[in-house]
Amino acid sequence: MEILQAGSGWQWKISGAIEITDADALHDALCGMVGGHSVVEVDLSEVSHCDSTSVQLFYSAVKTATRLGGRLRLSAPSPSVSECCESLGLGLFEAGSVLACEESTSGGGRAA
Repeated sequence: MEILQAGSGWQWKISGAIEITDADALHDALCGMVGGHSVVEVDLSEVSHCDSTSVQLFYSAVKTATRLGGRLRLSAPSPSVSECCESLGLGLFEAGSVLACEESTSGGGRAA
């Protein structure tokens, strides 16, 4: 897993495989991102593999950012991220051109 700042301080990109062993580093990085800016965008287009722990951390970070009055946007999820979200019942919805996780109300995930 690689986490890089892409452009300005509020734009980030995560690439490679995210494994359970990356959970602490991912958690720390996401907390740092949402703590430093009111709006943060994380590009997930180059995530080659992720597991349920990774998606749960993304979802938790989105909720934390919202609770703190900010916003964490998860953009361009790779097929791996989308599939994992759907398998957990966390759908993806489109809000403009940016995607973010939300709890699915249909019992199964959905992608728009």
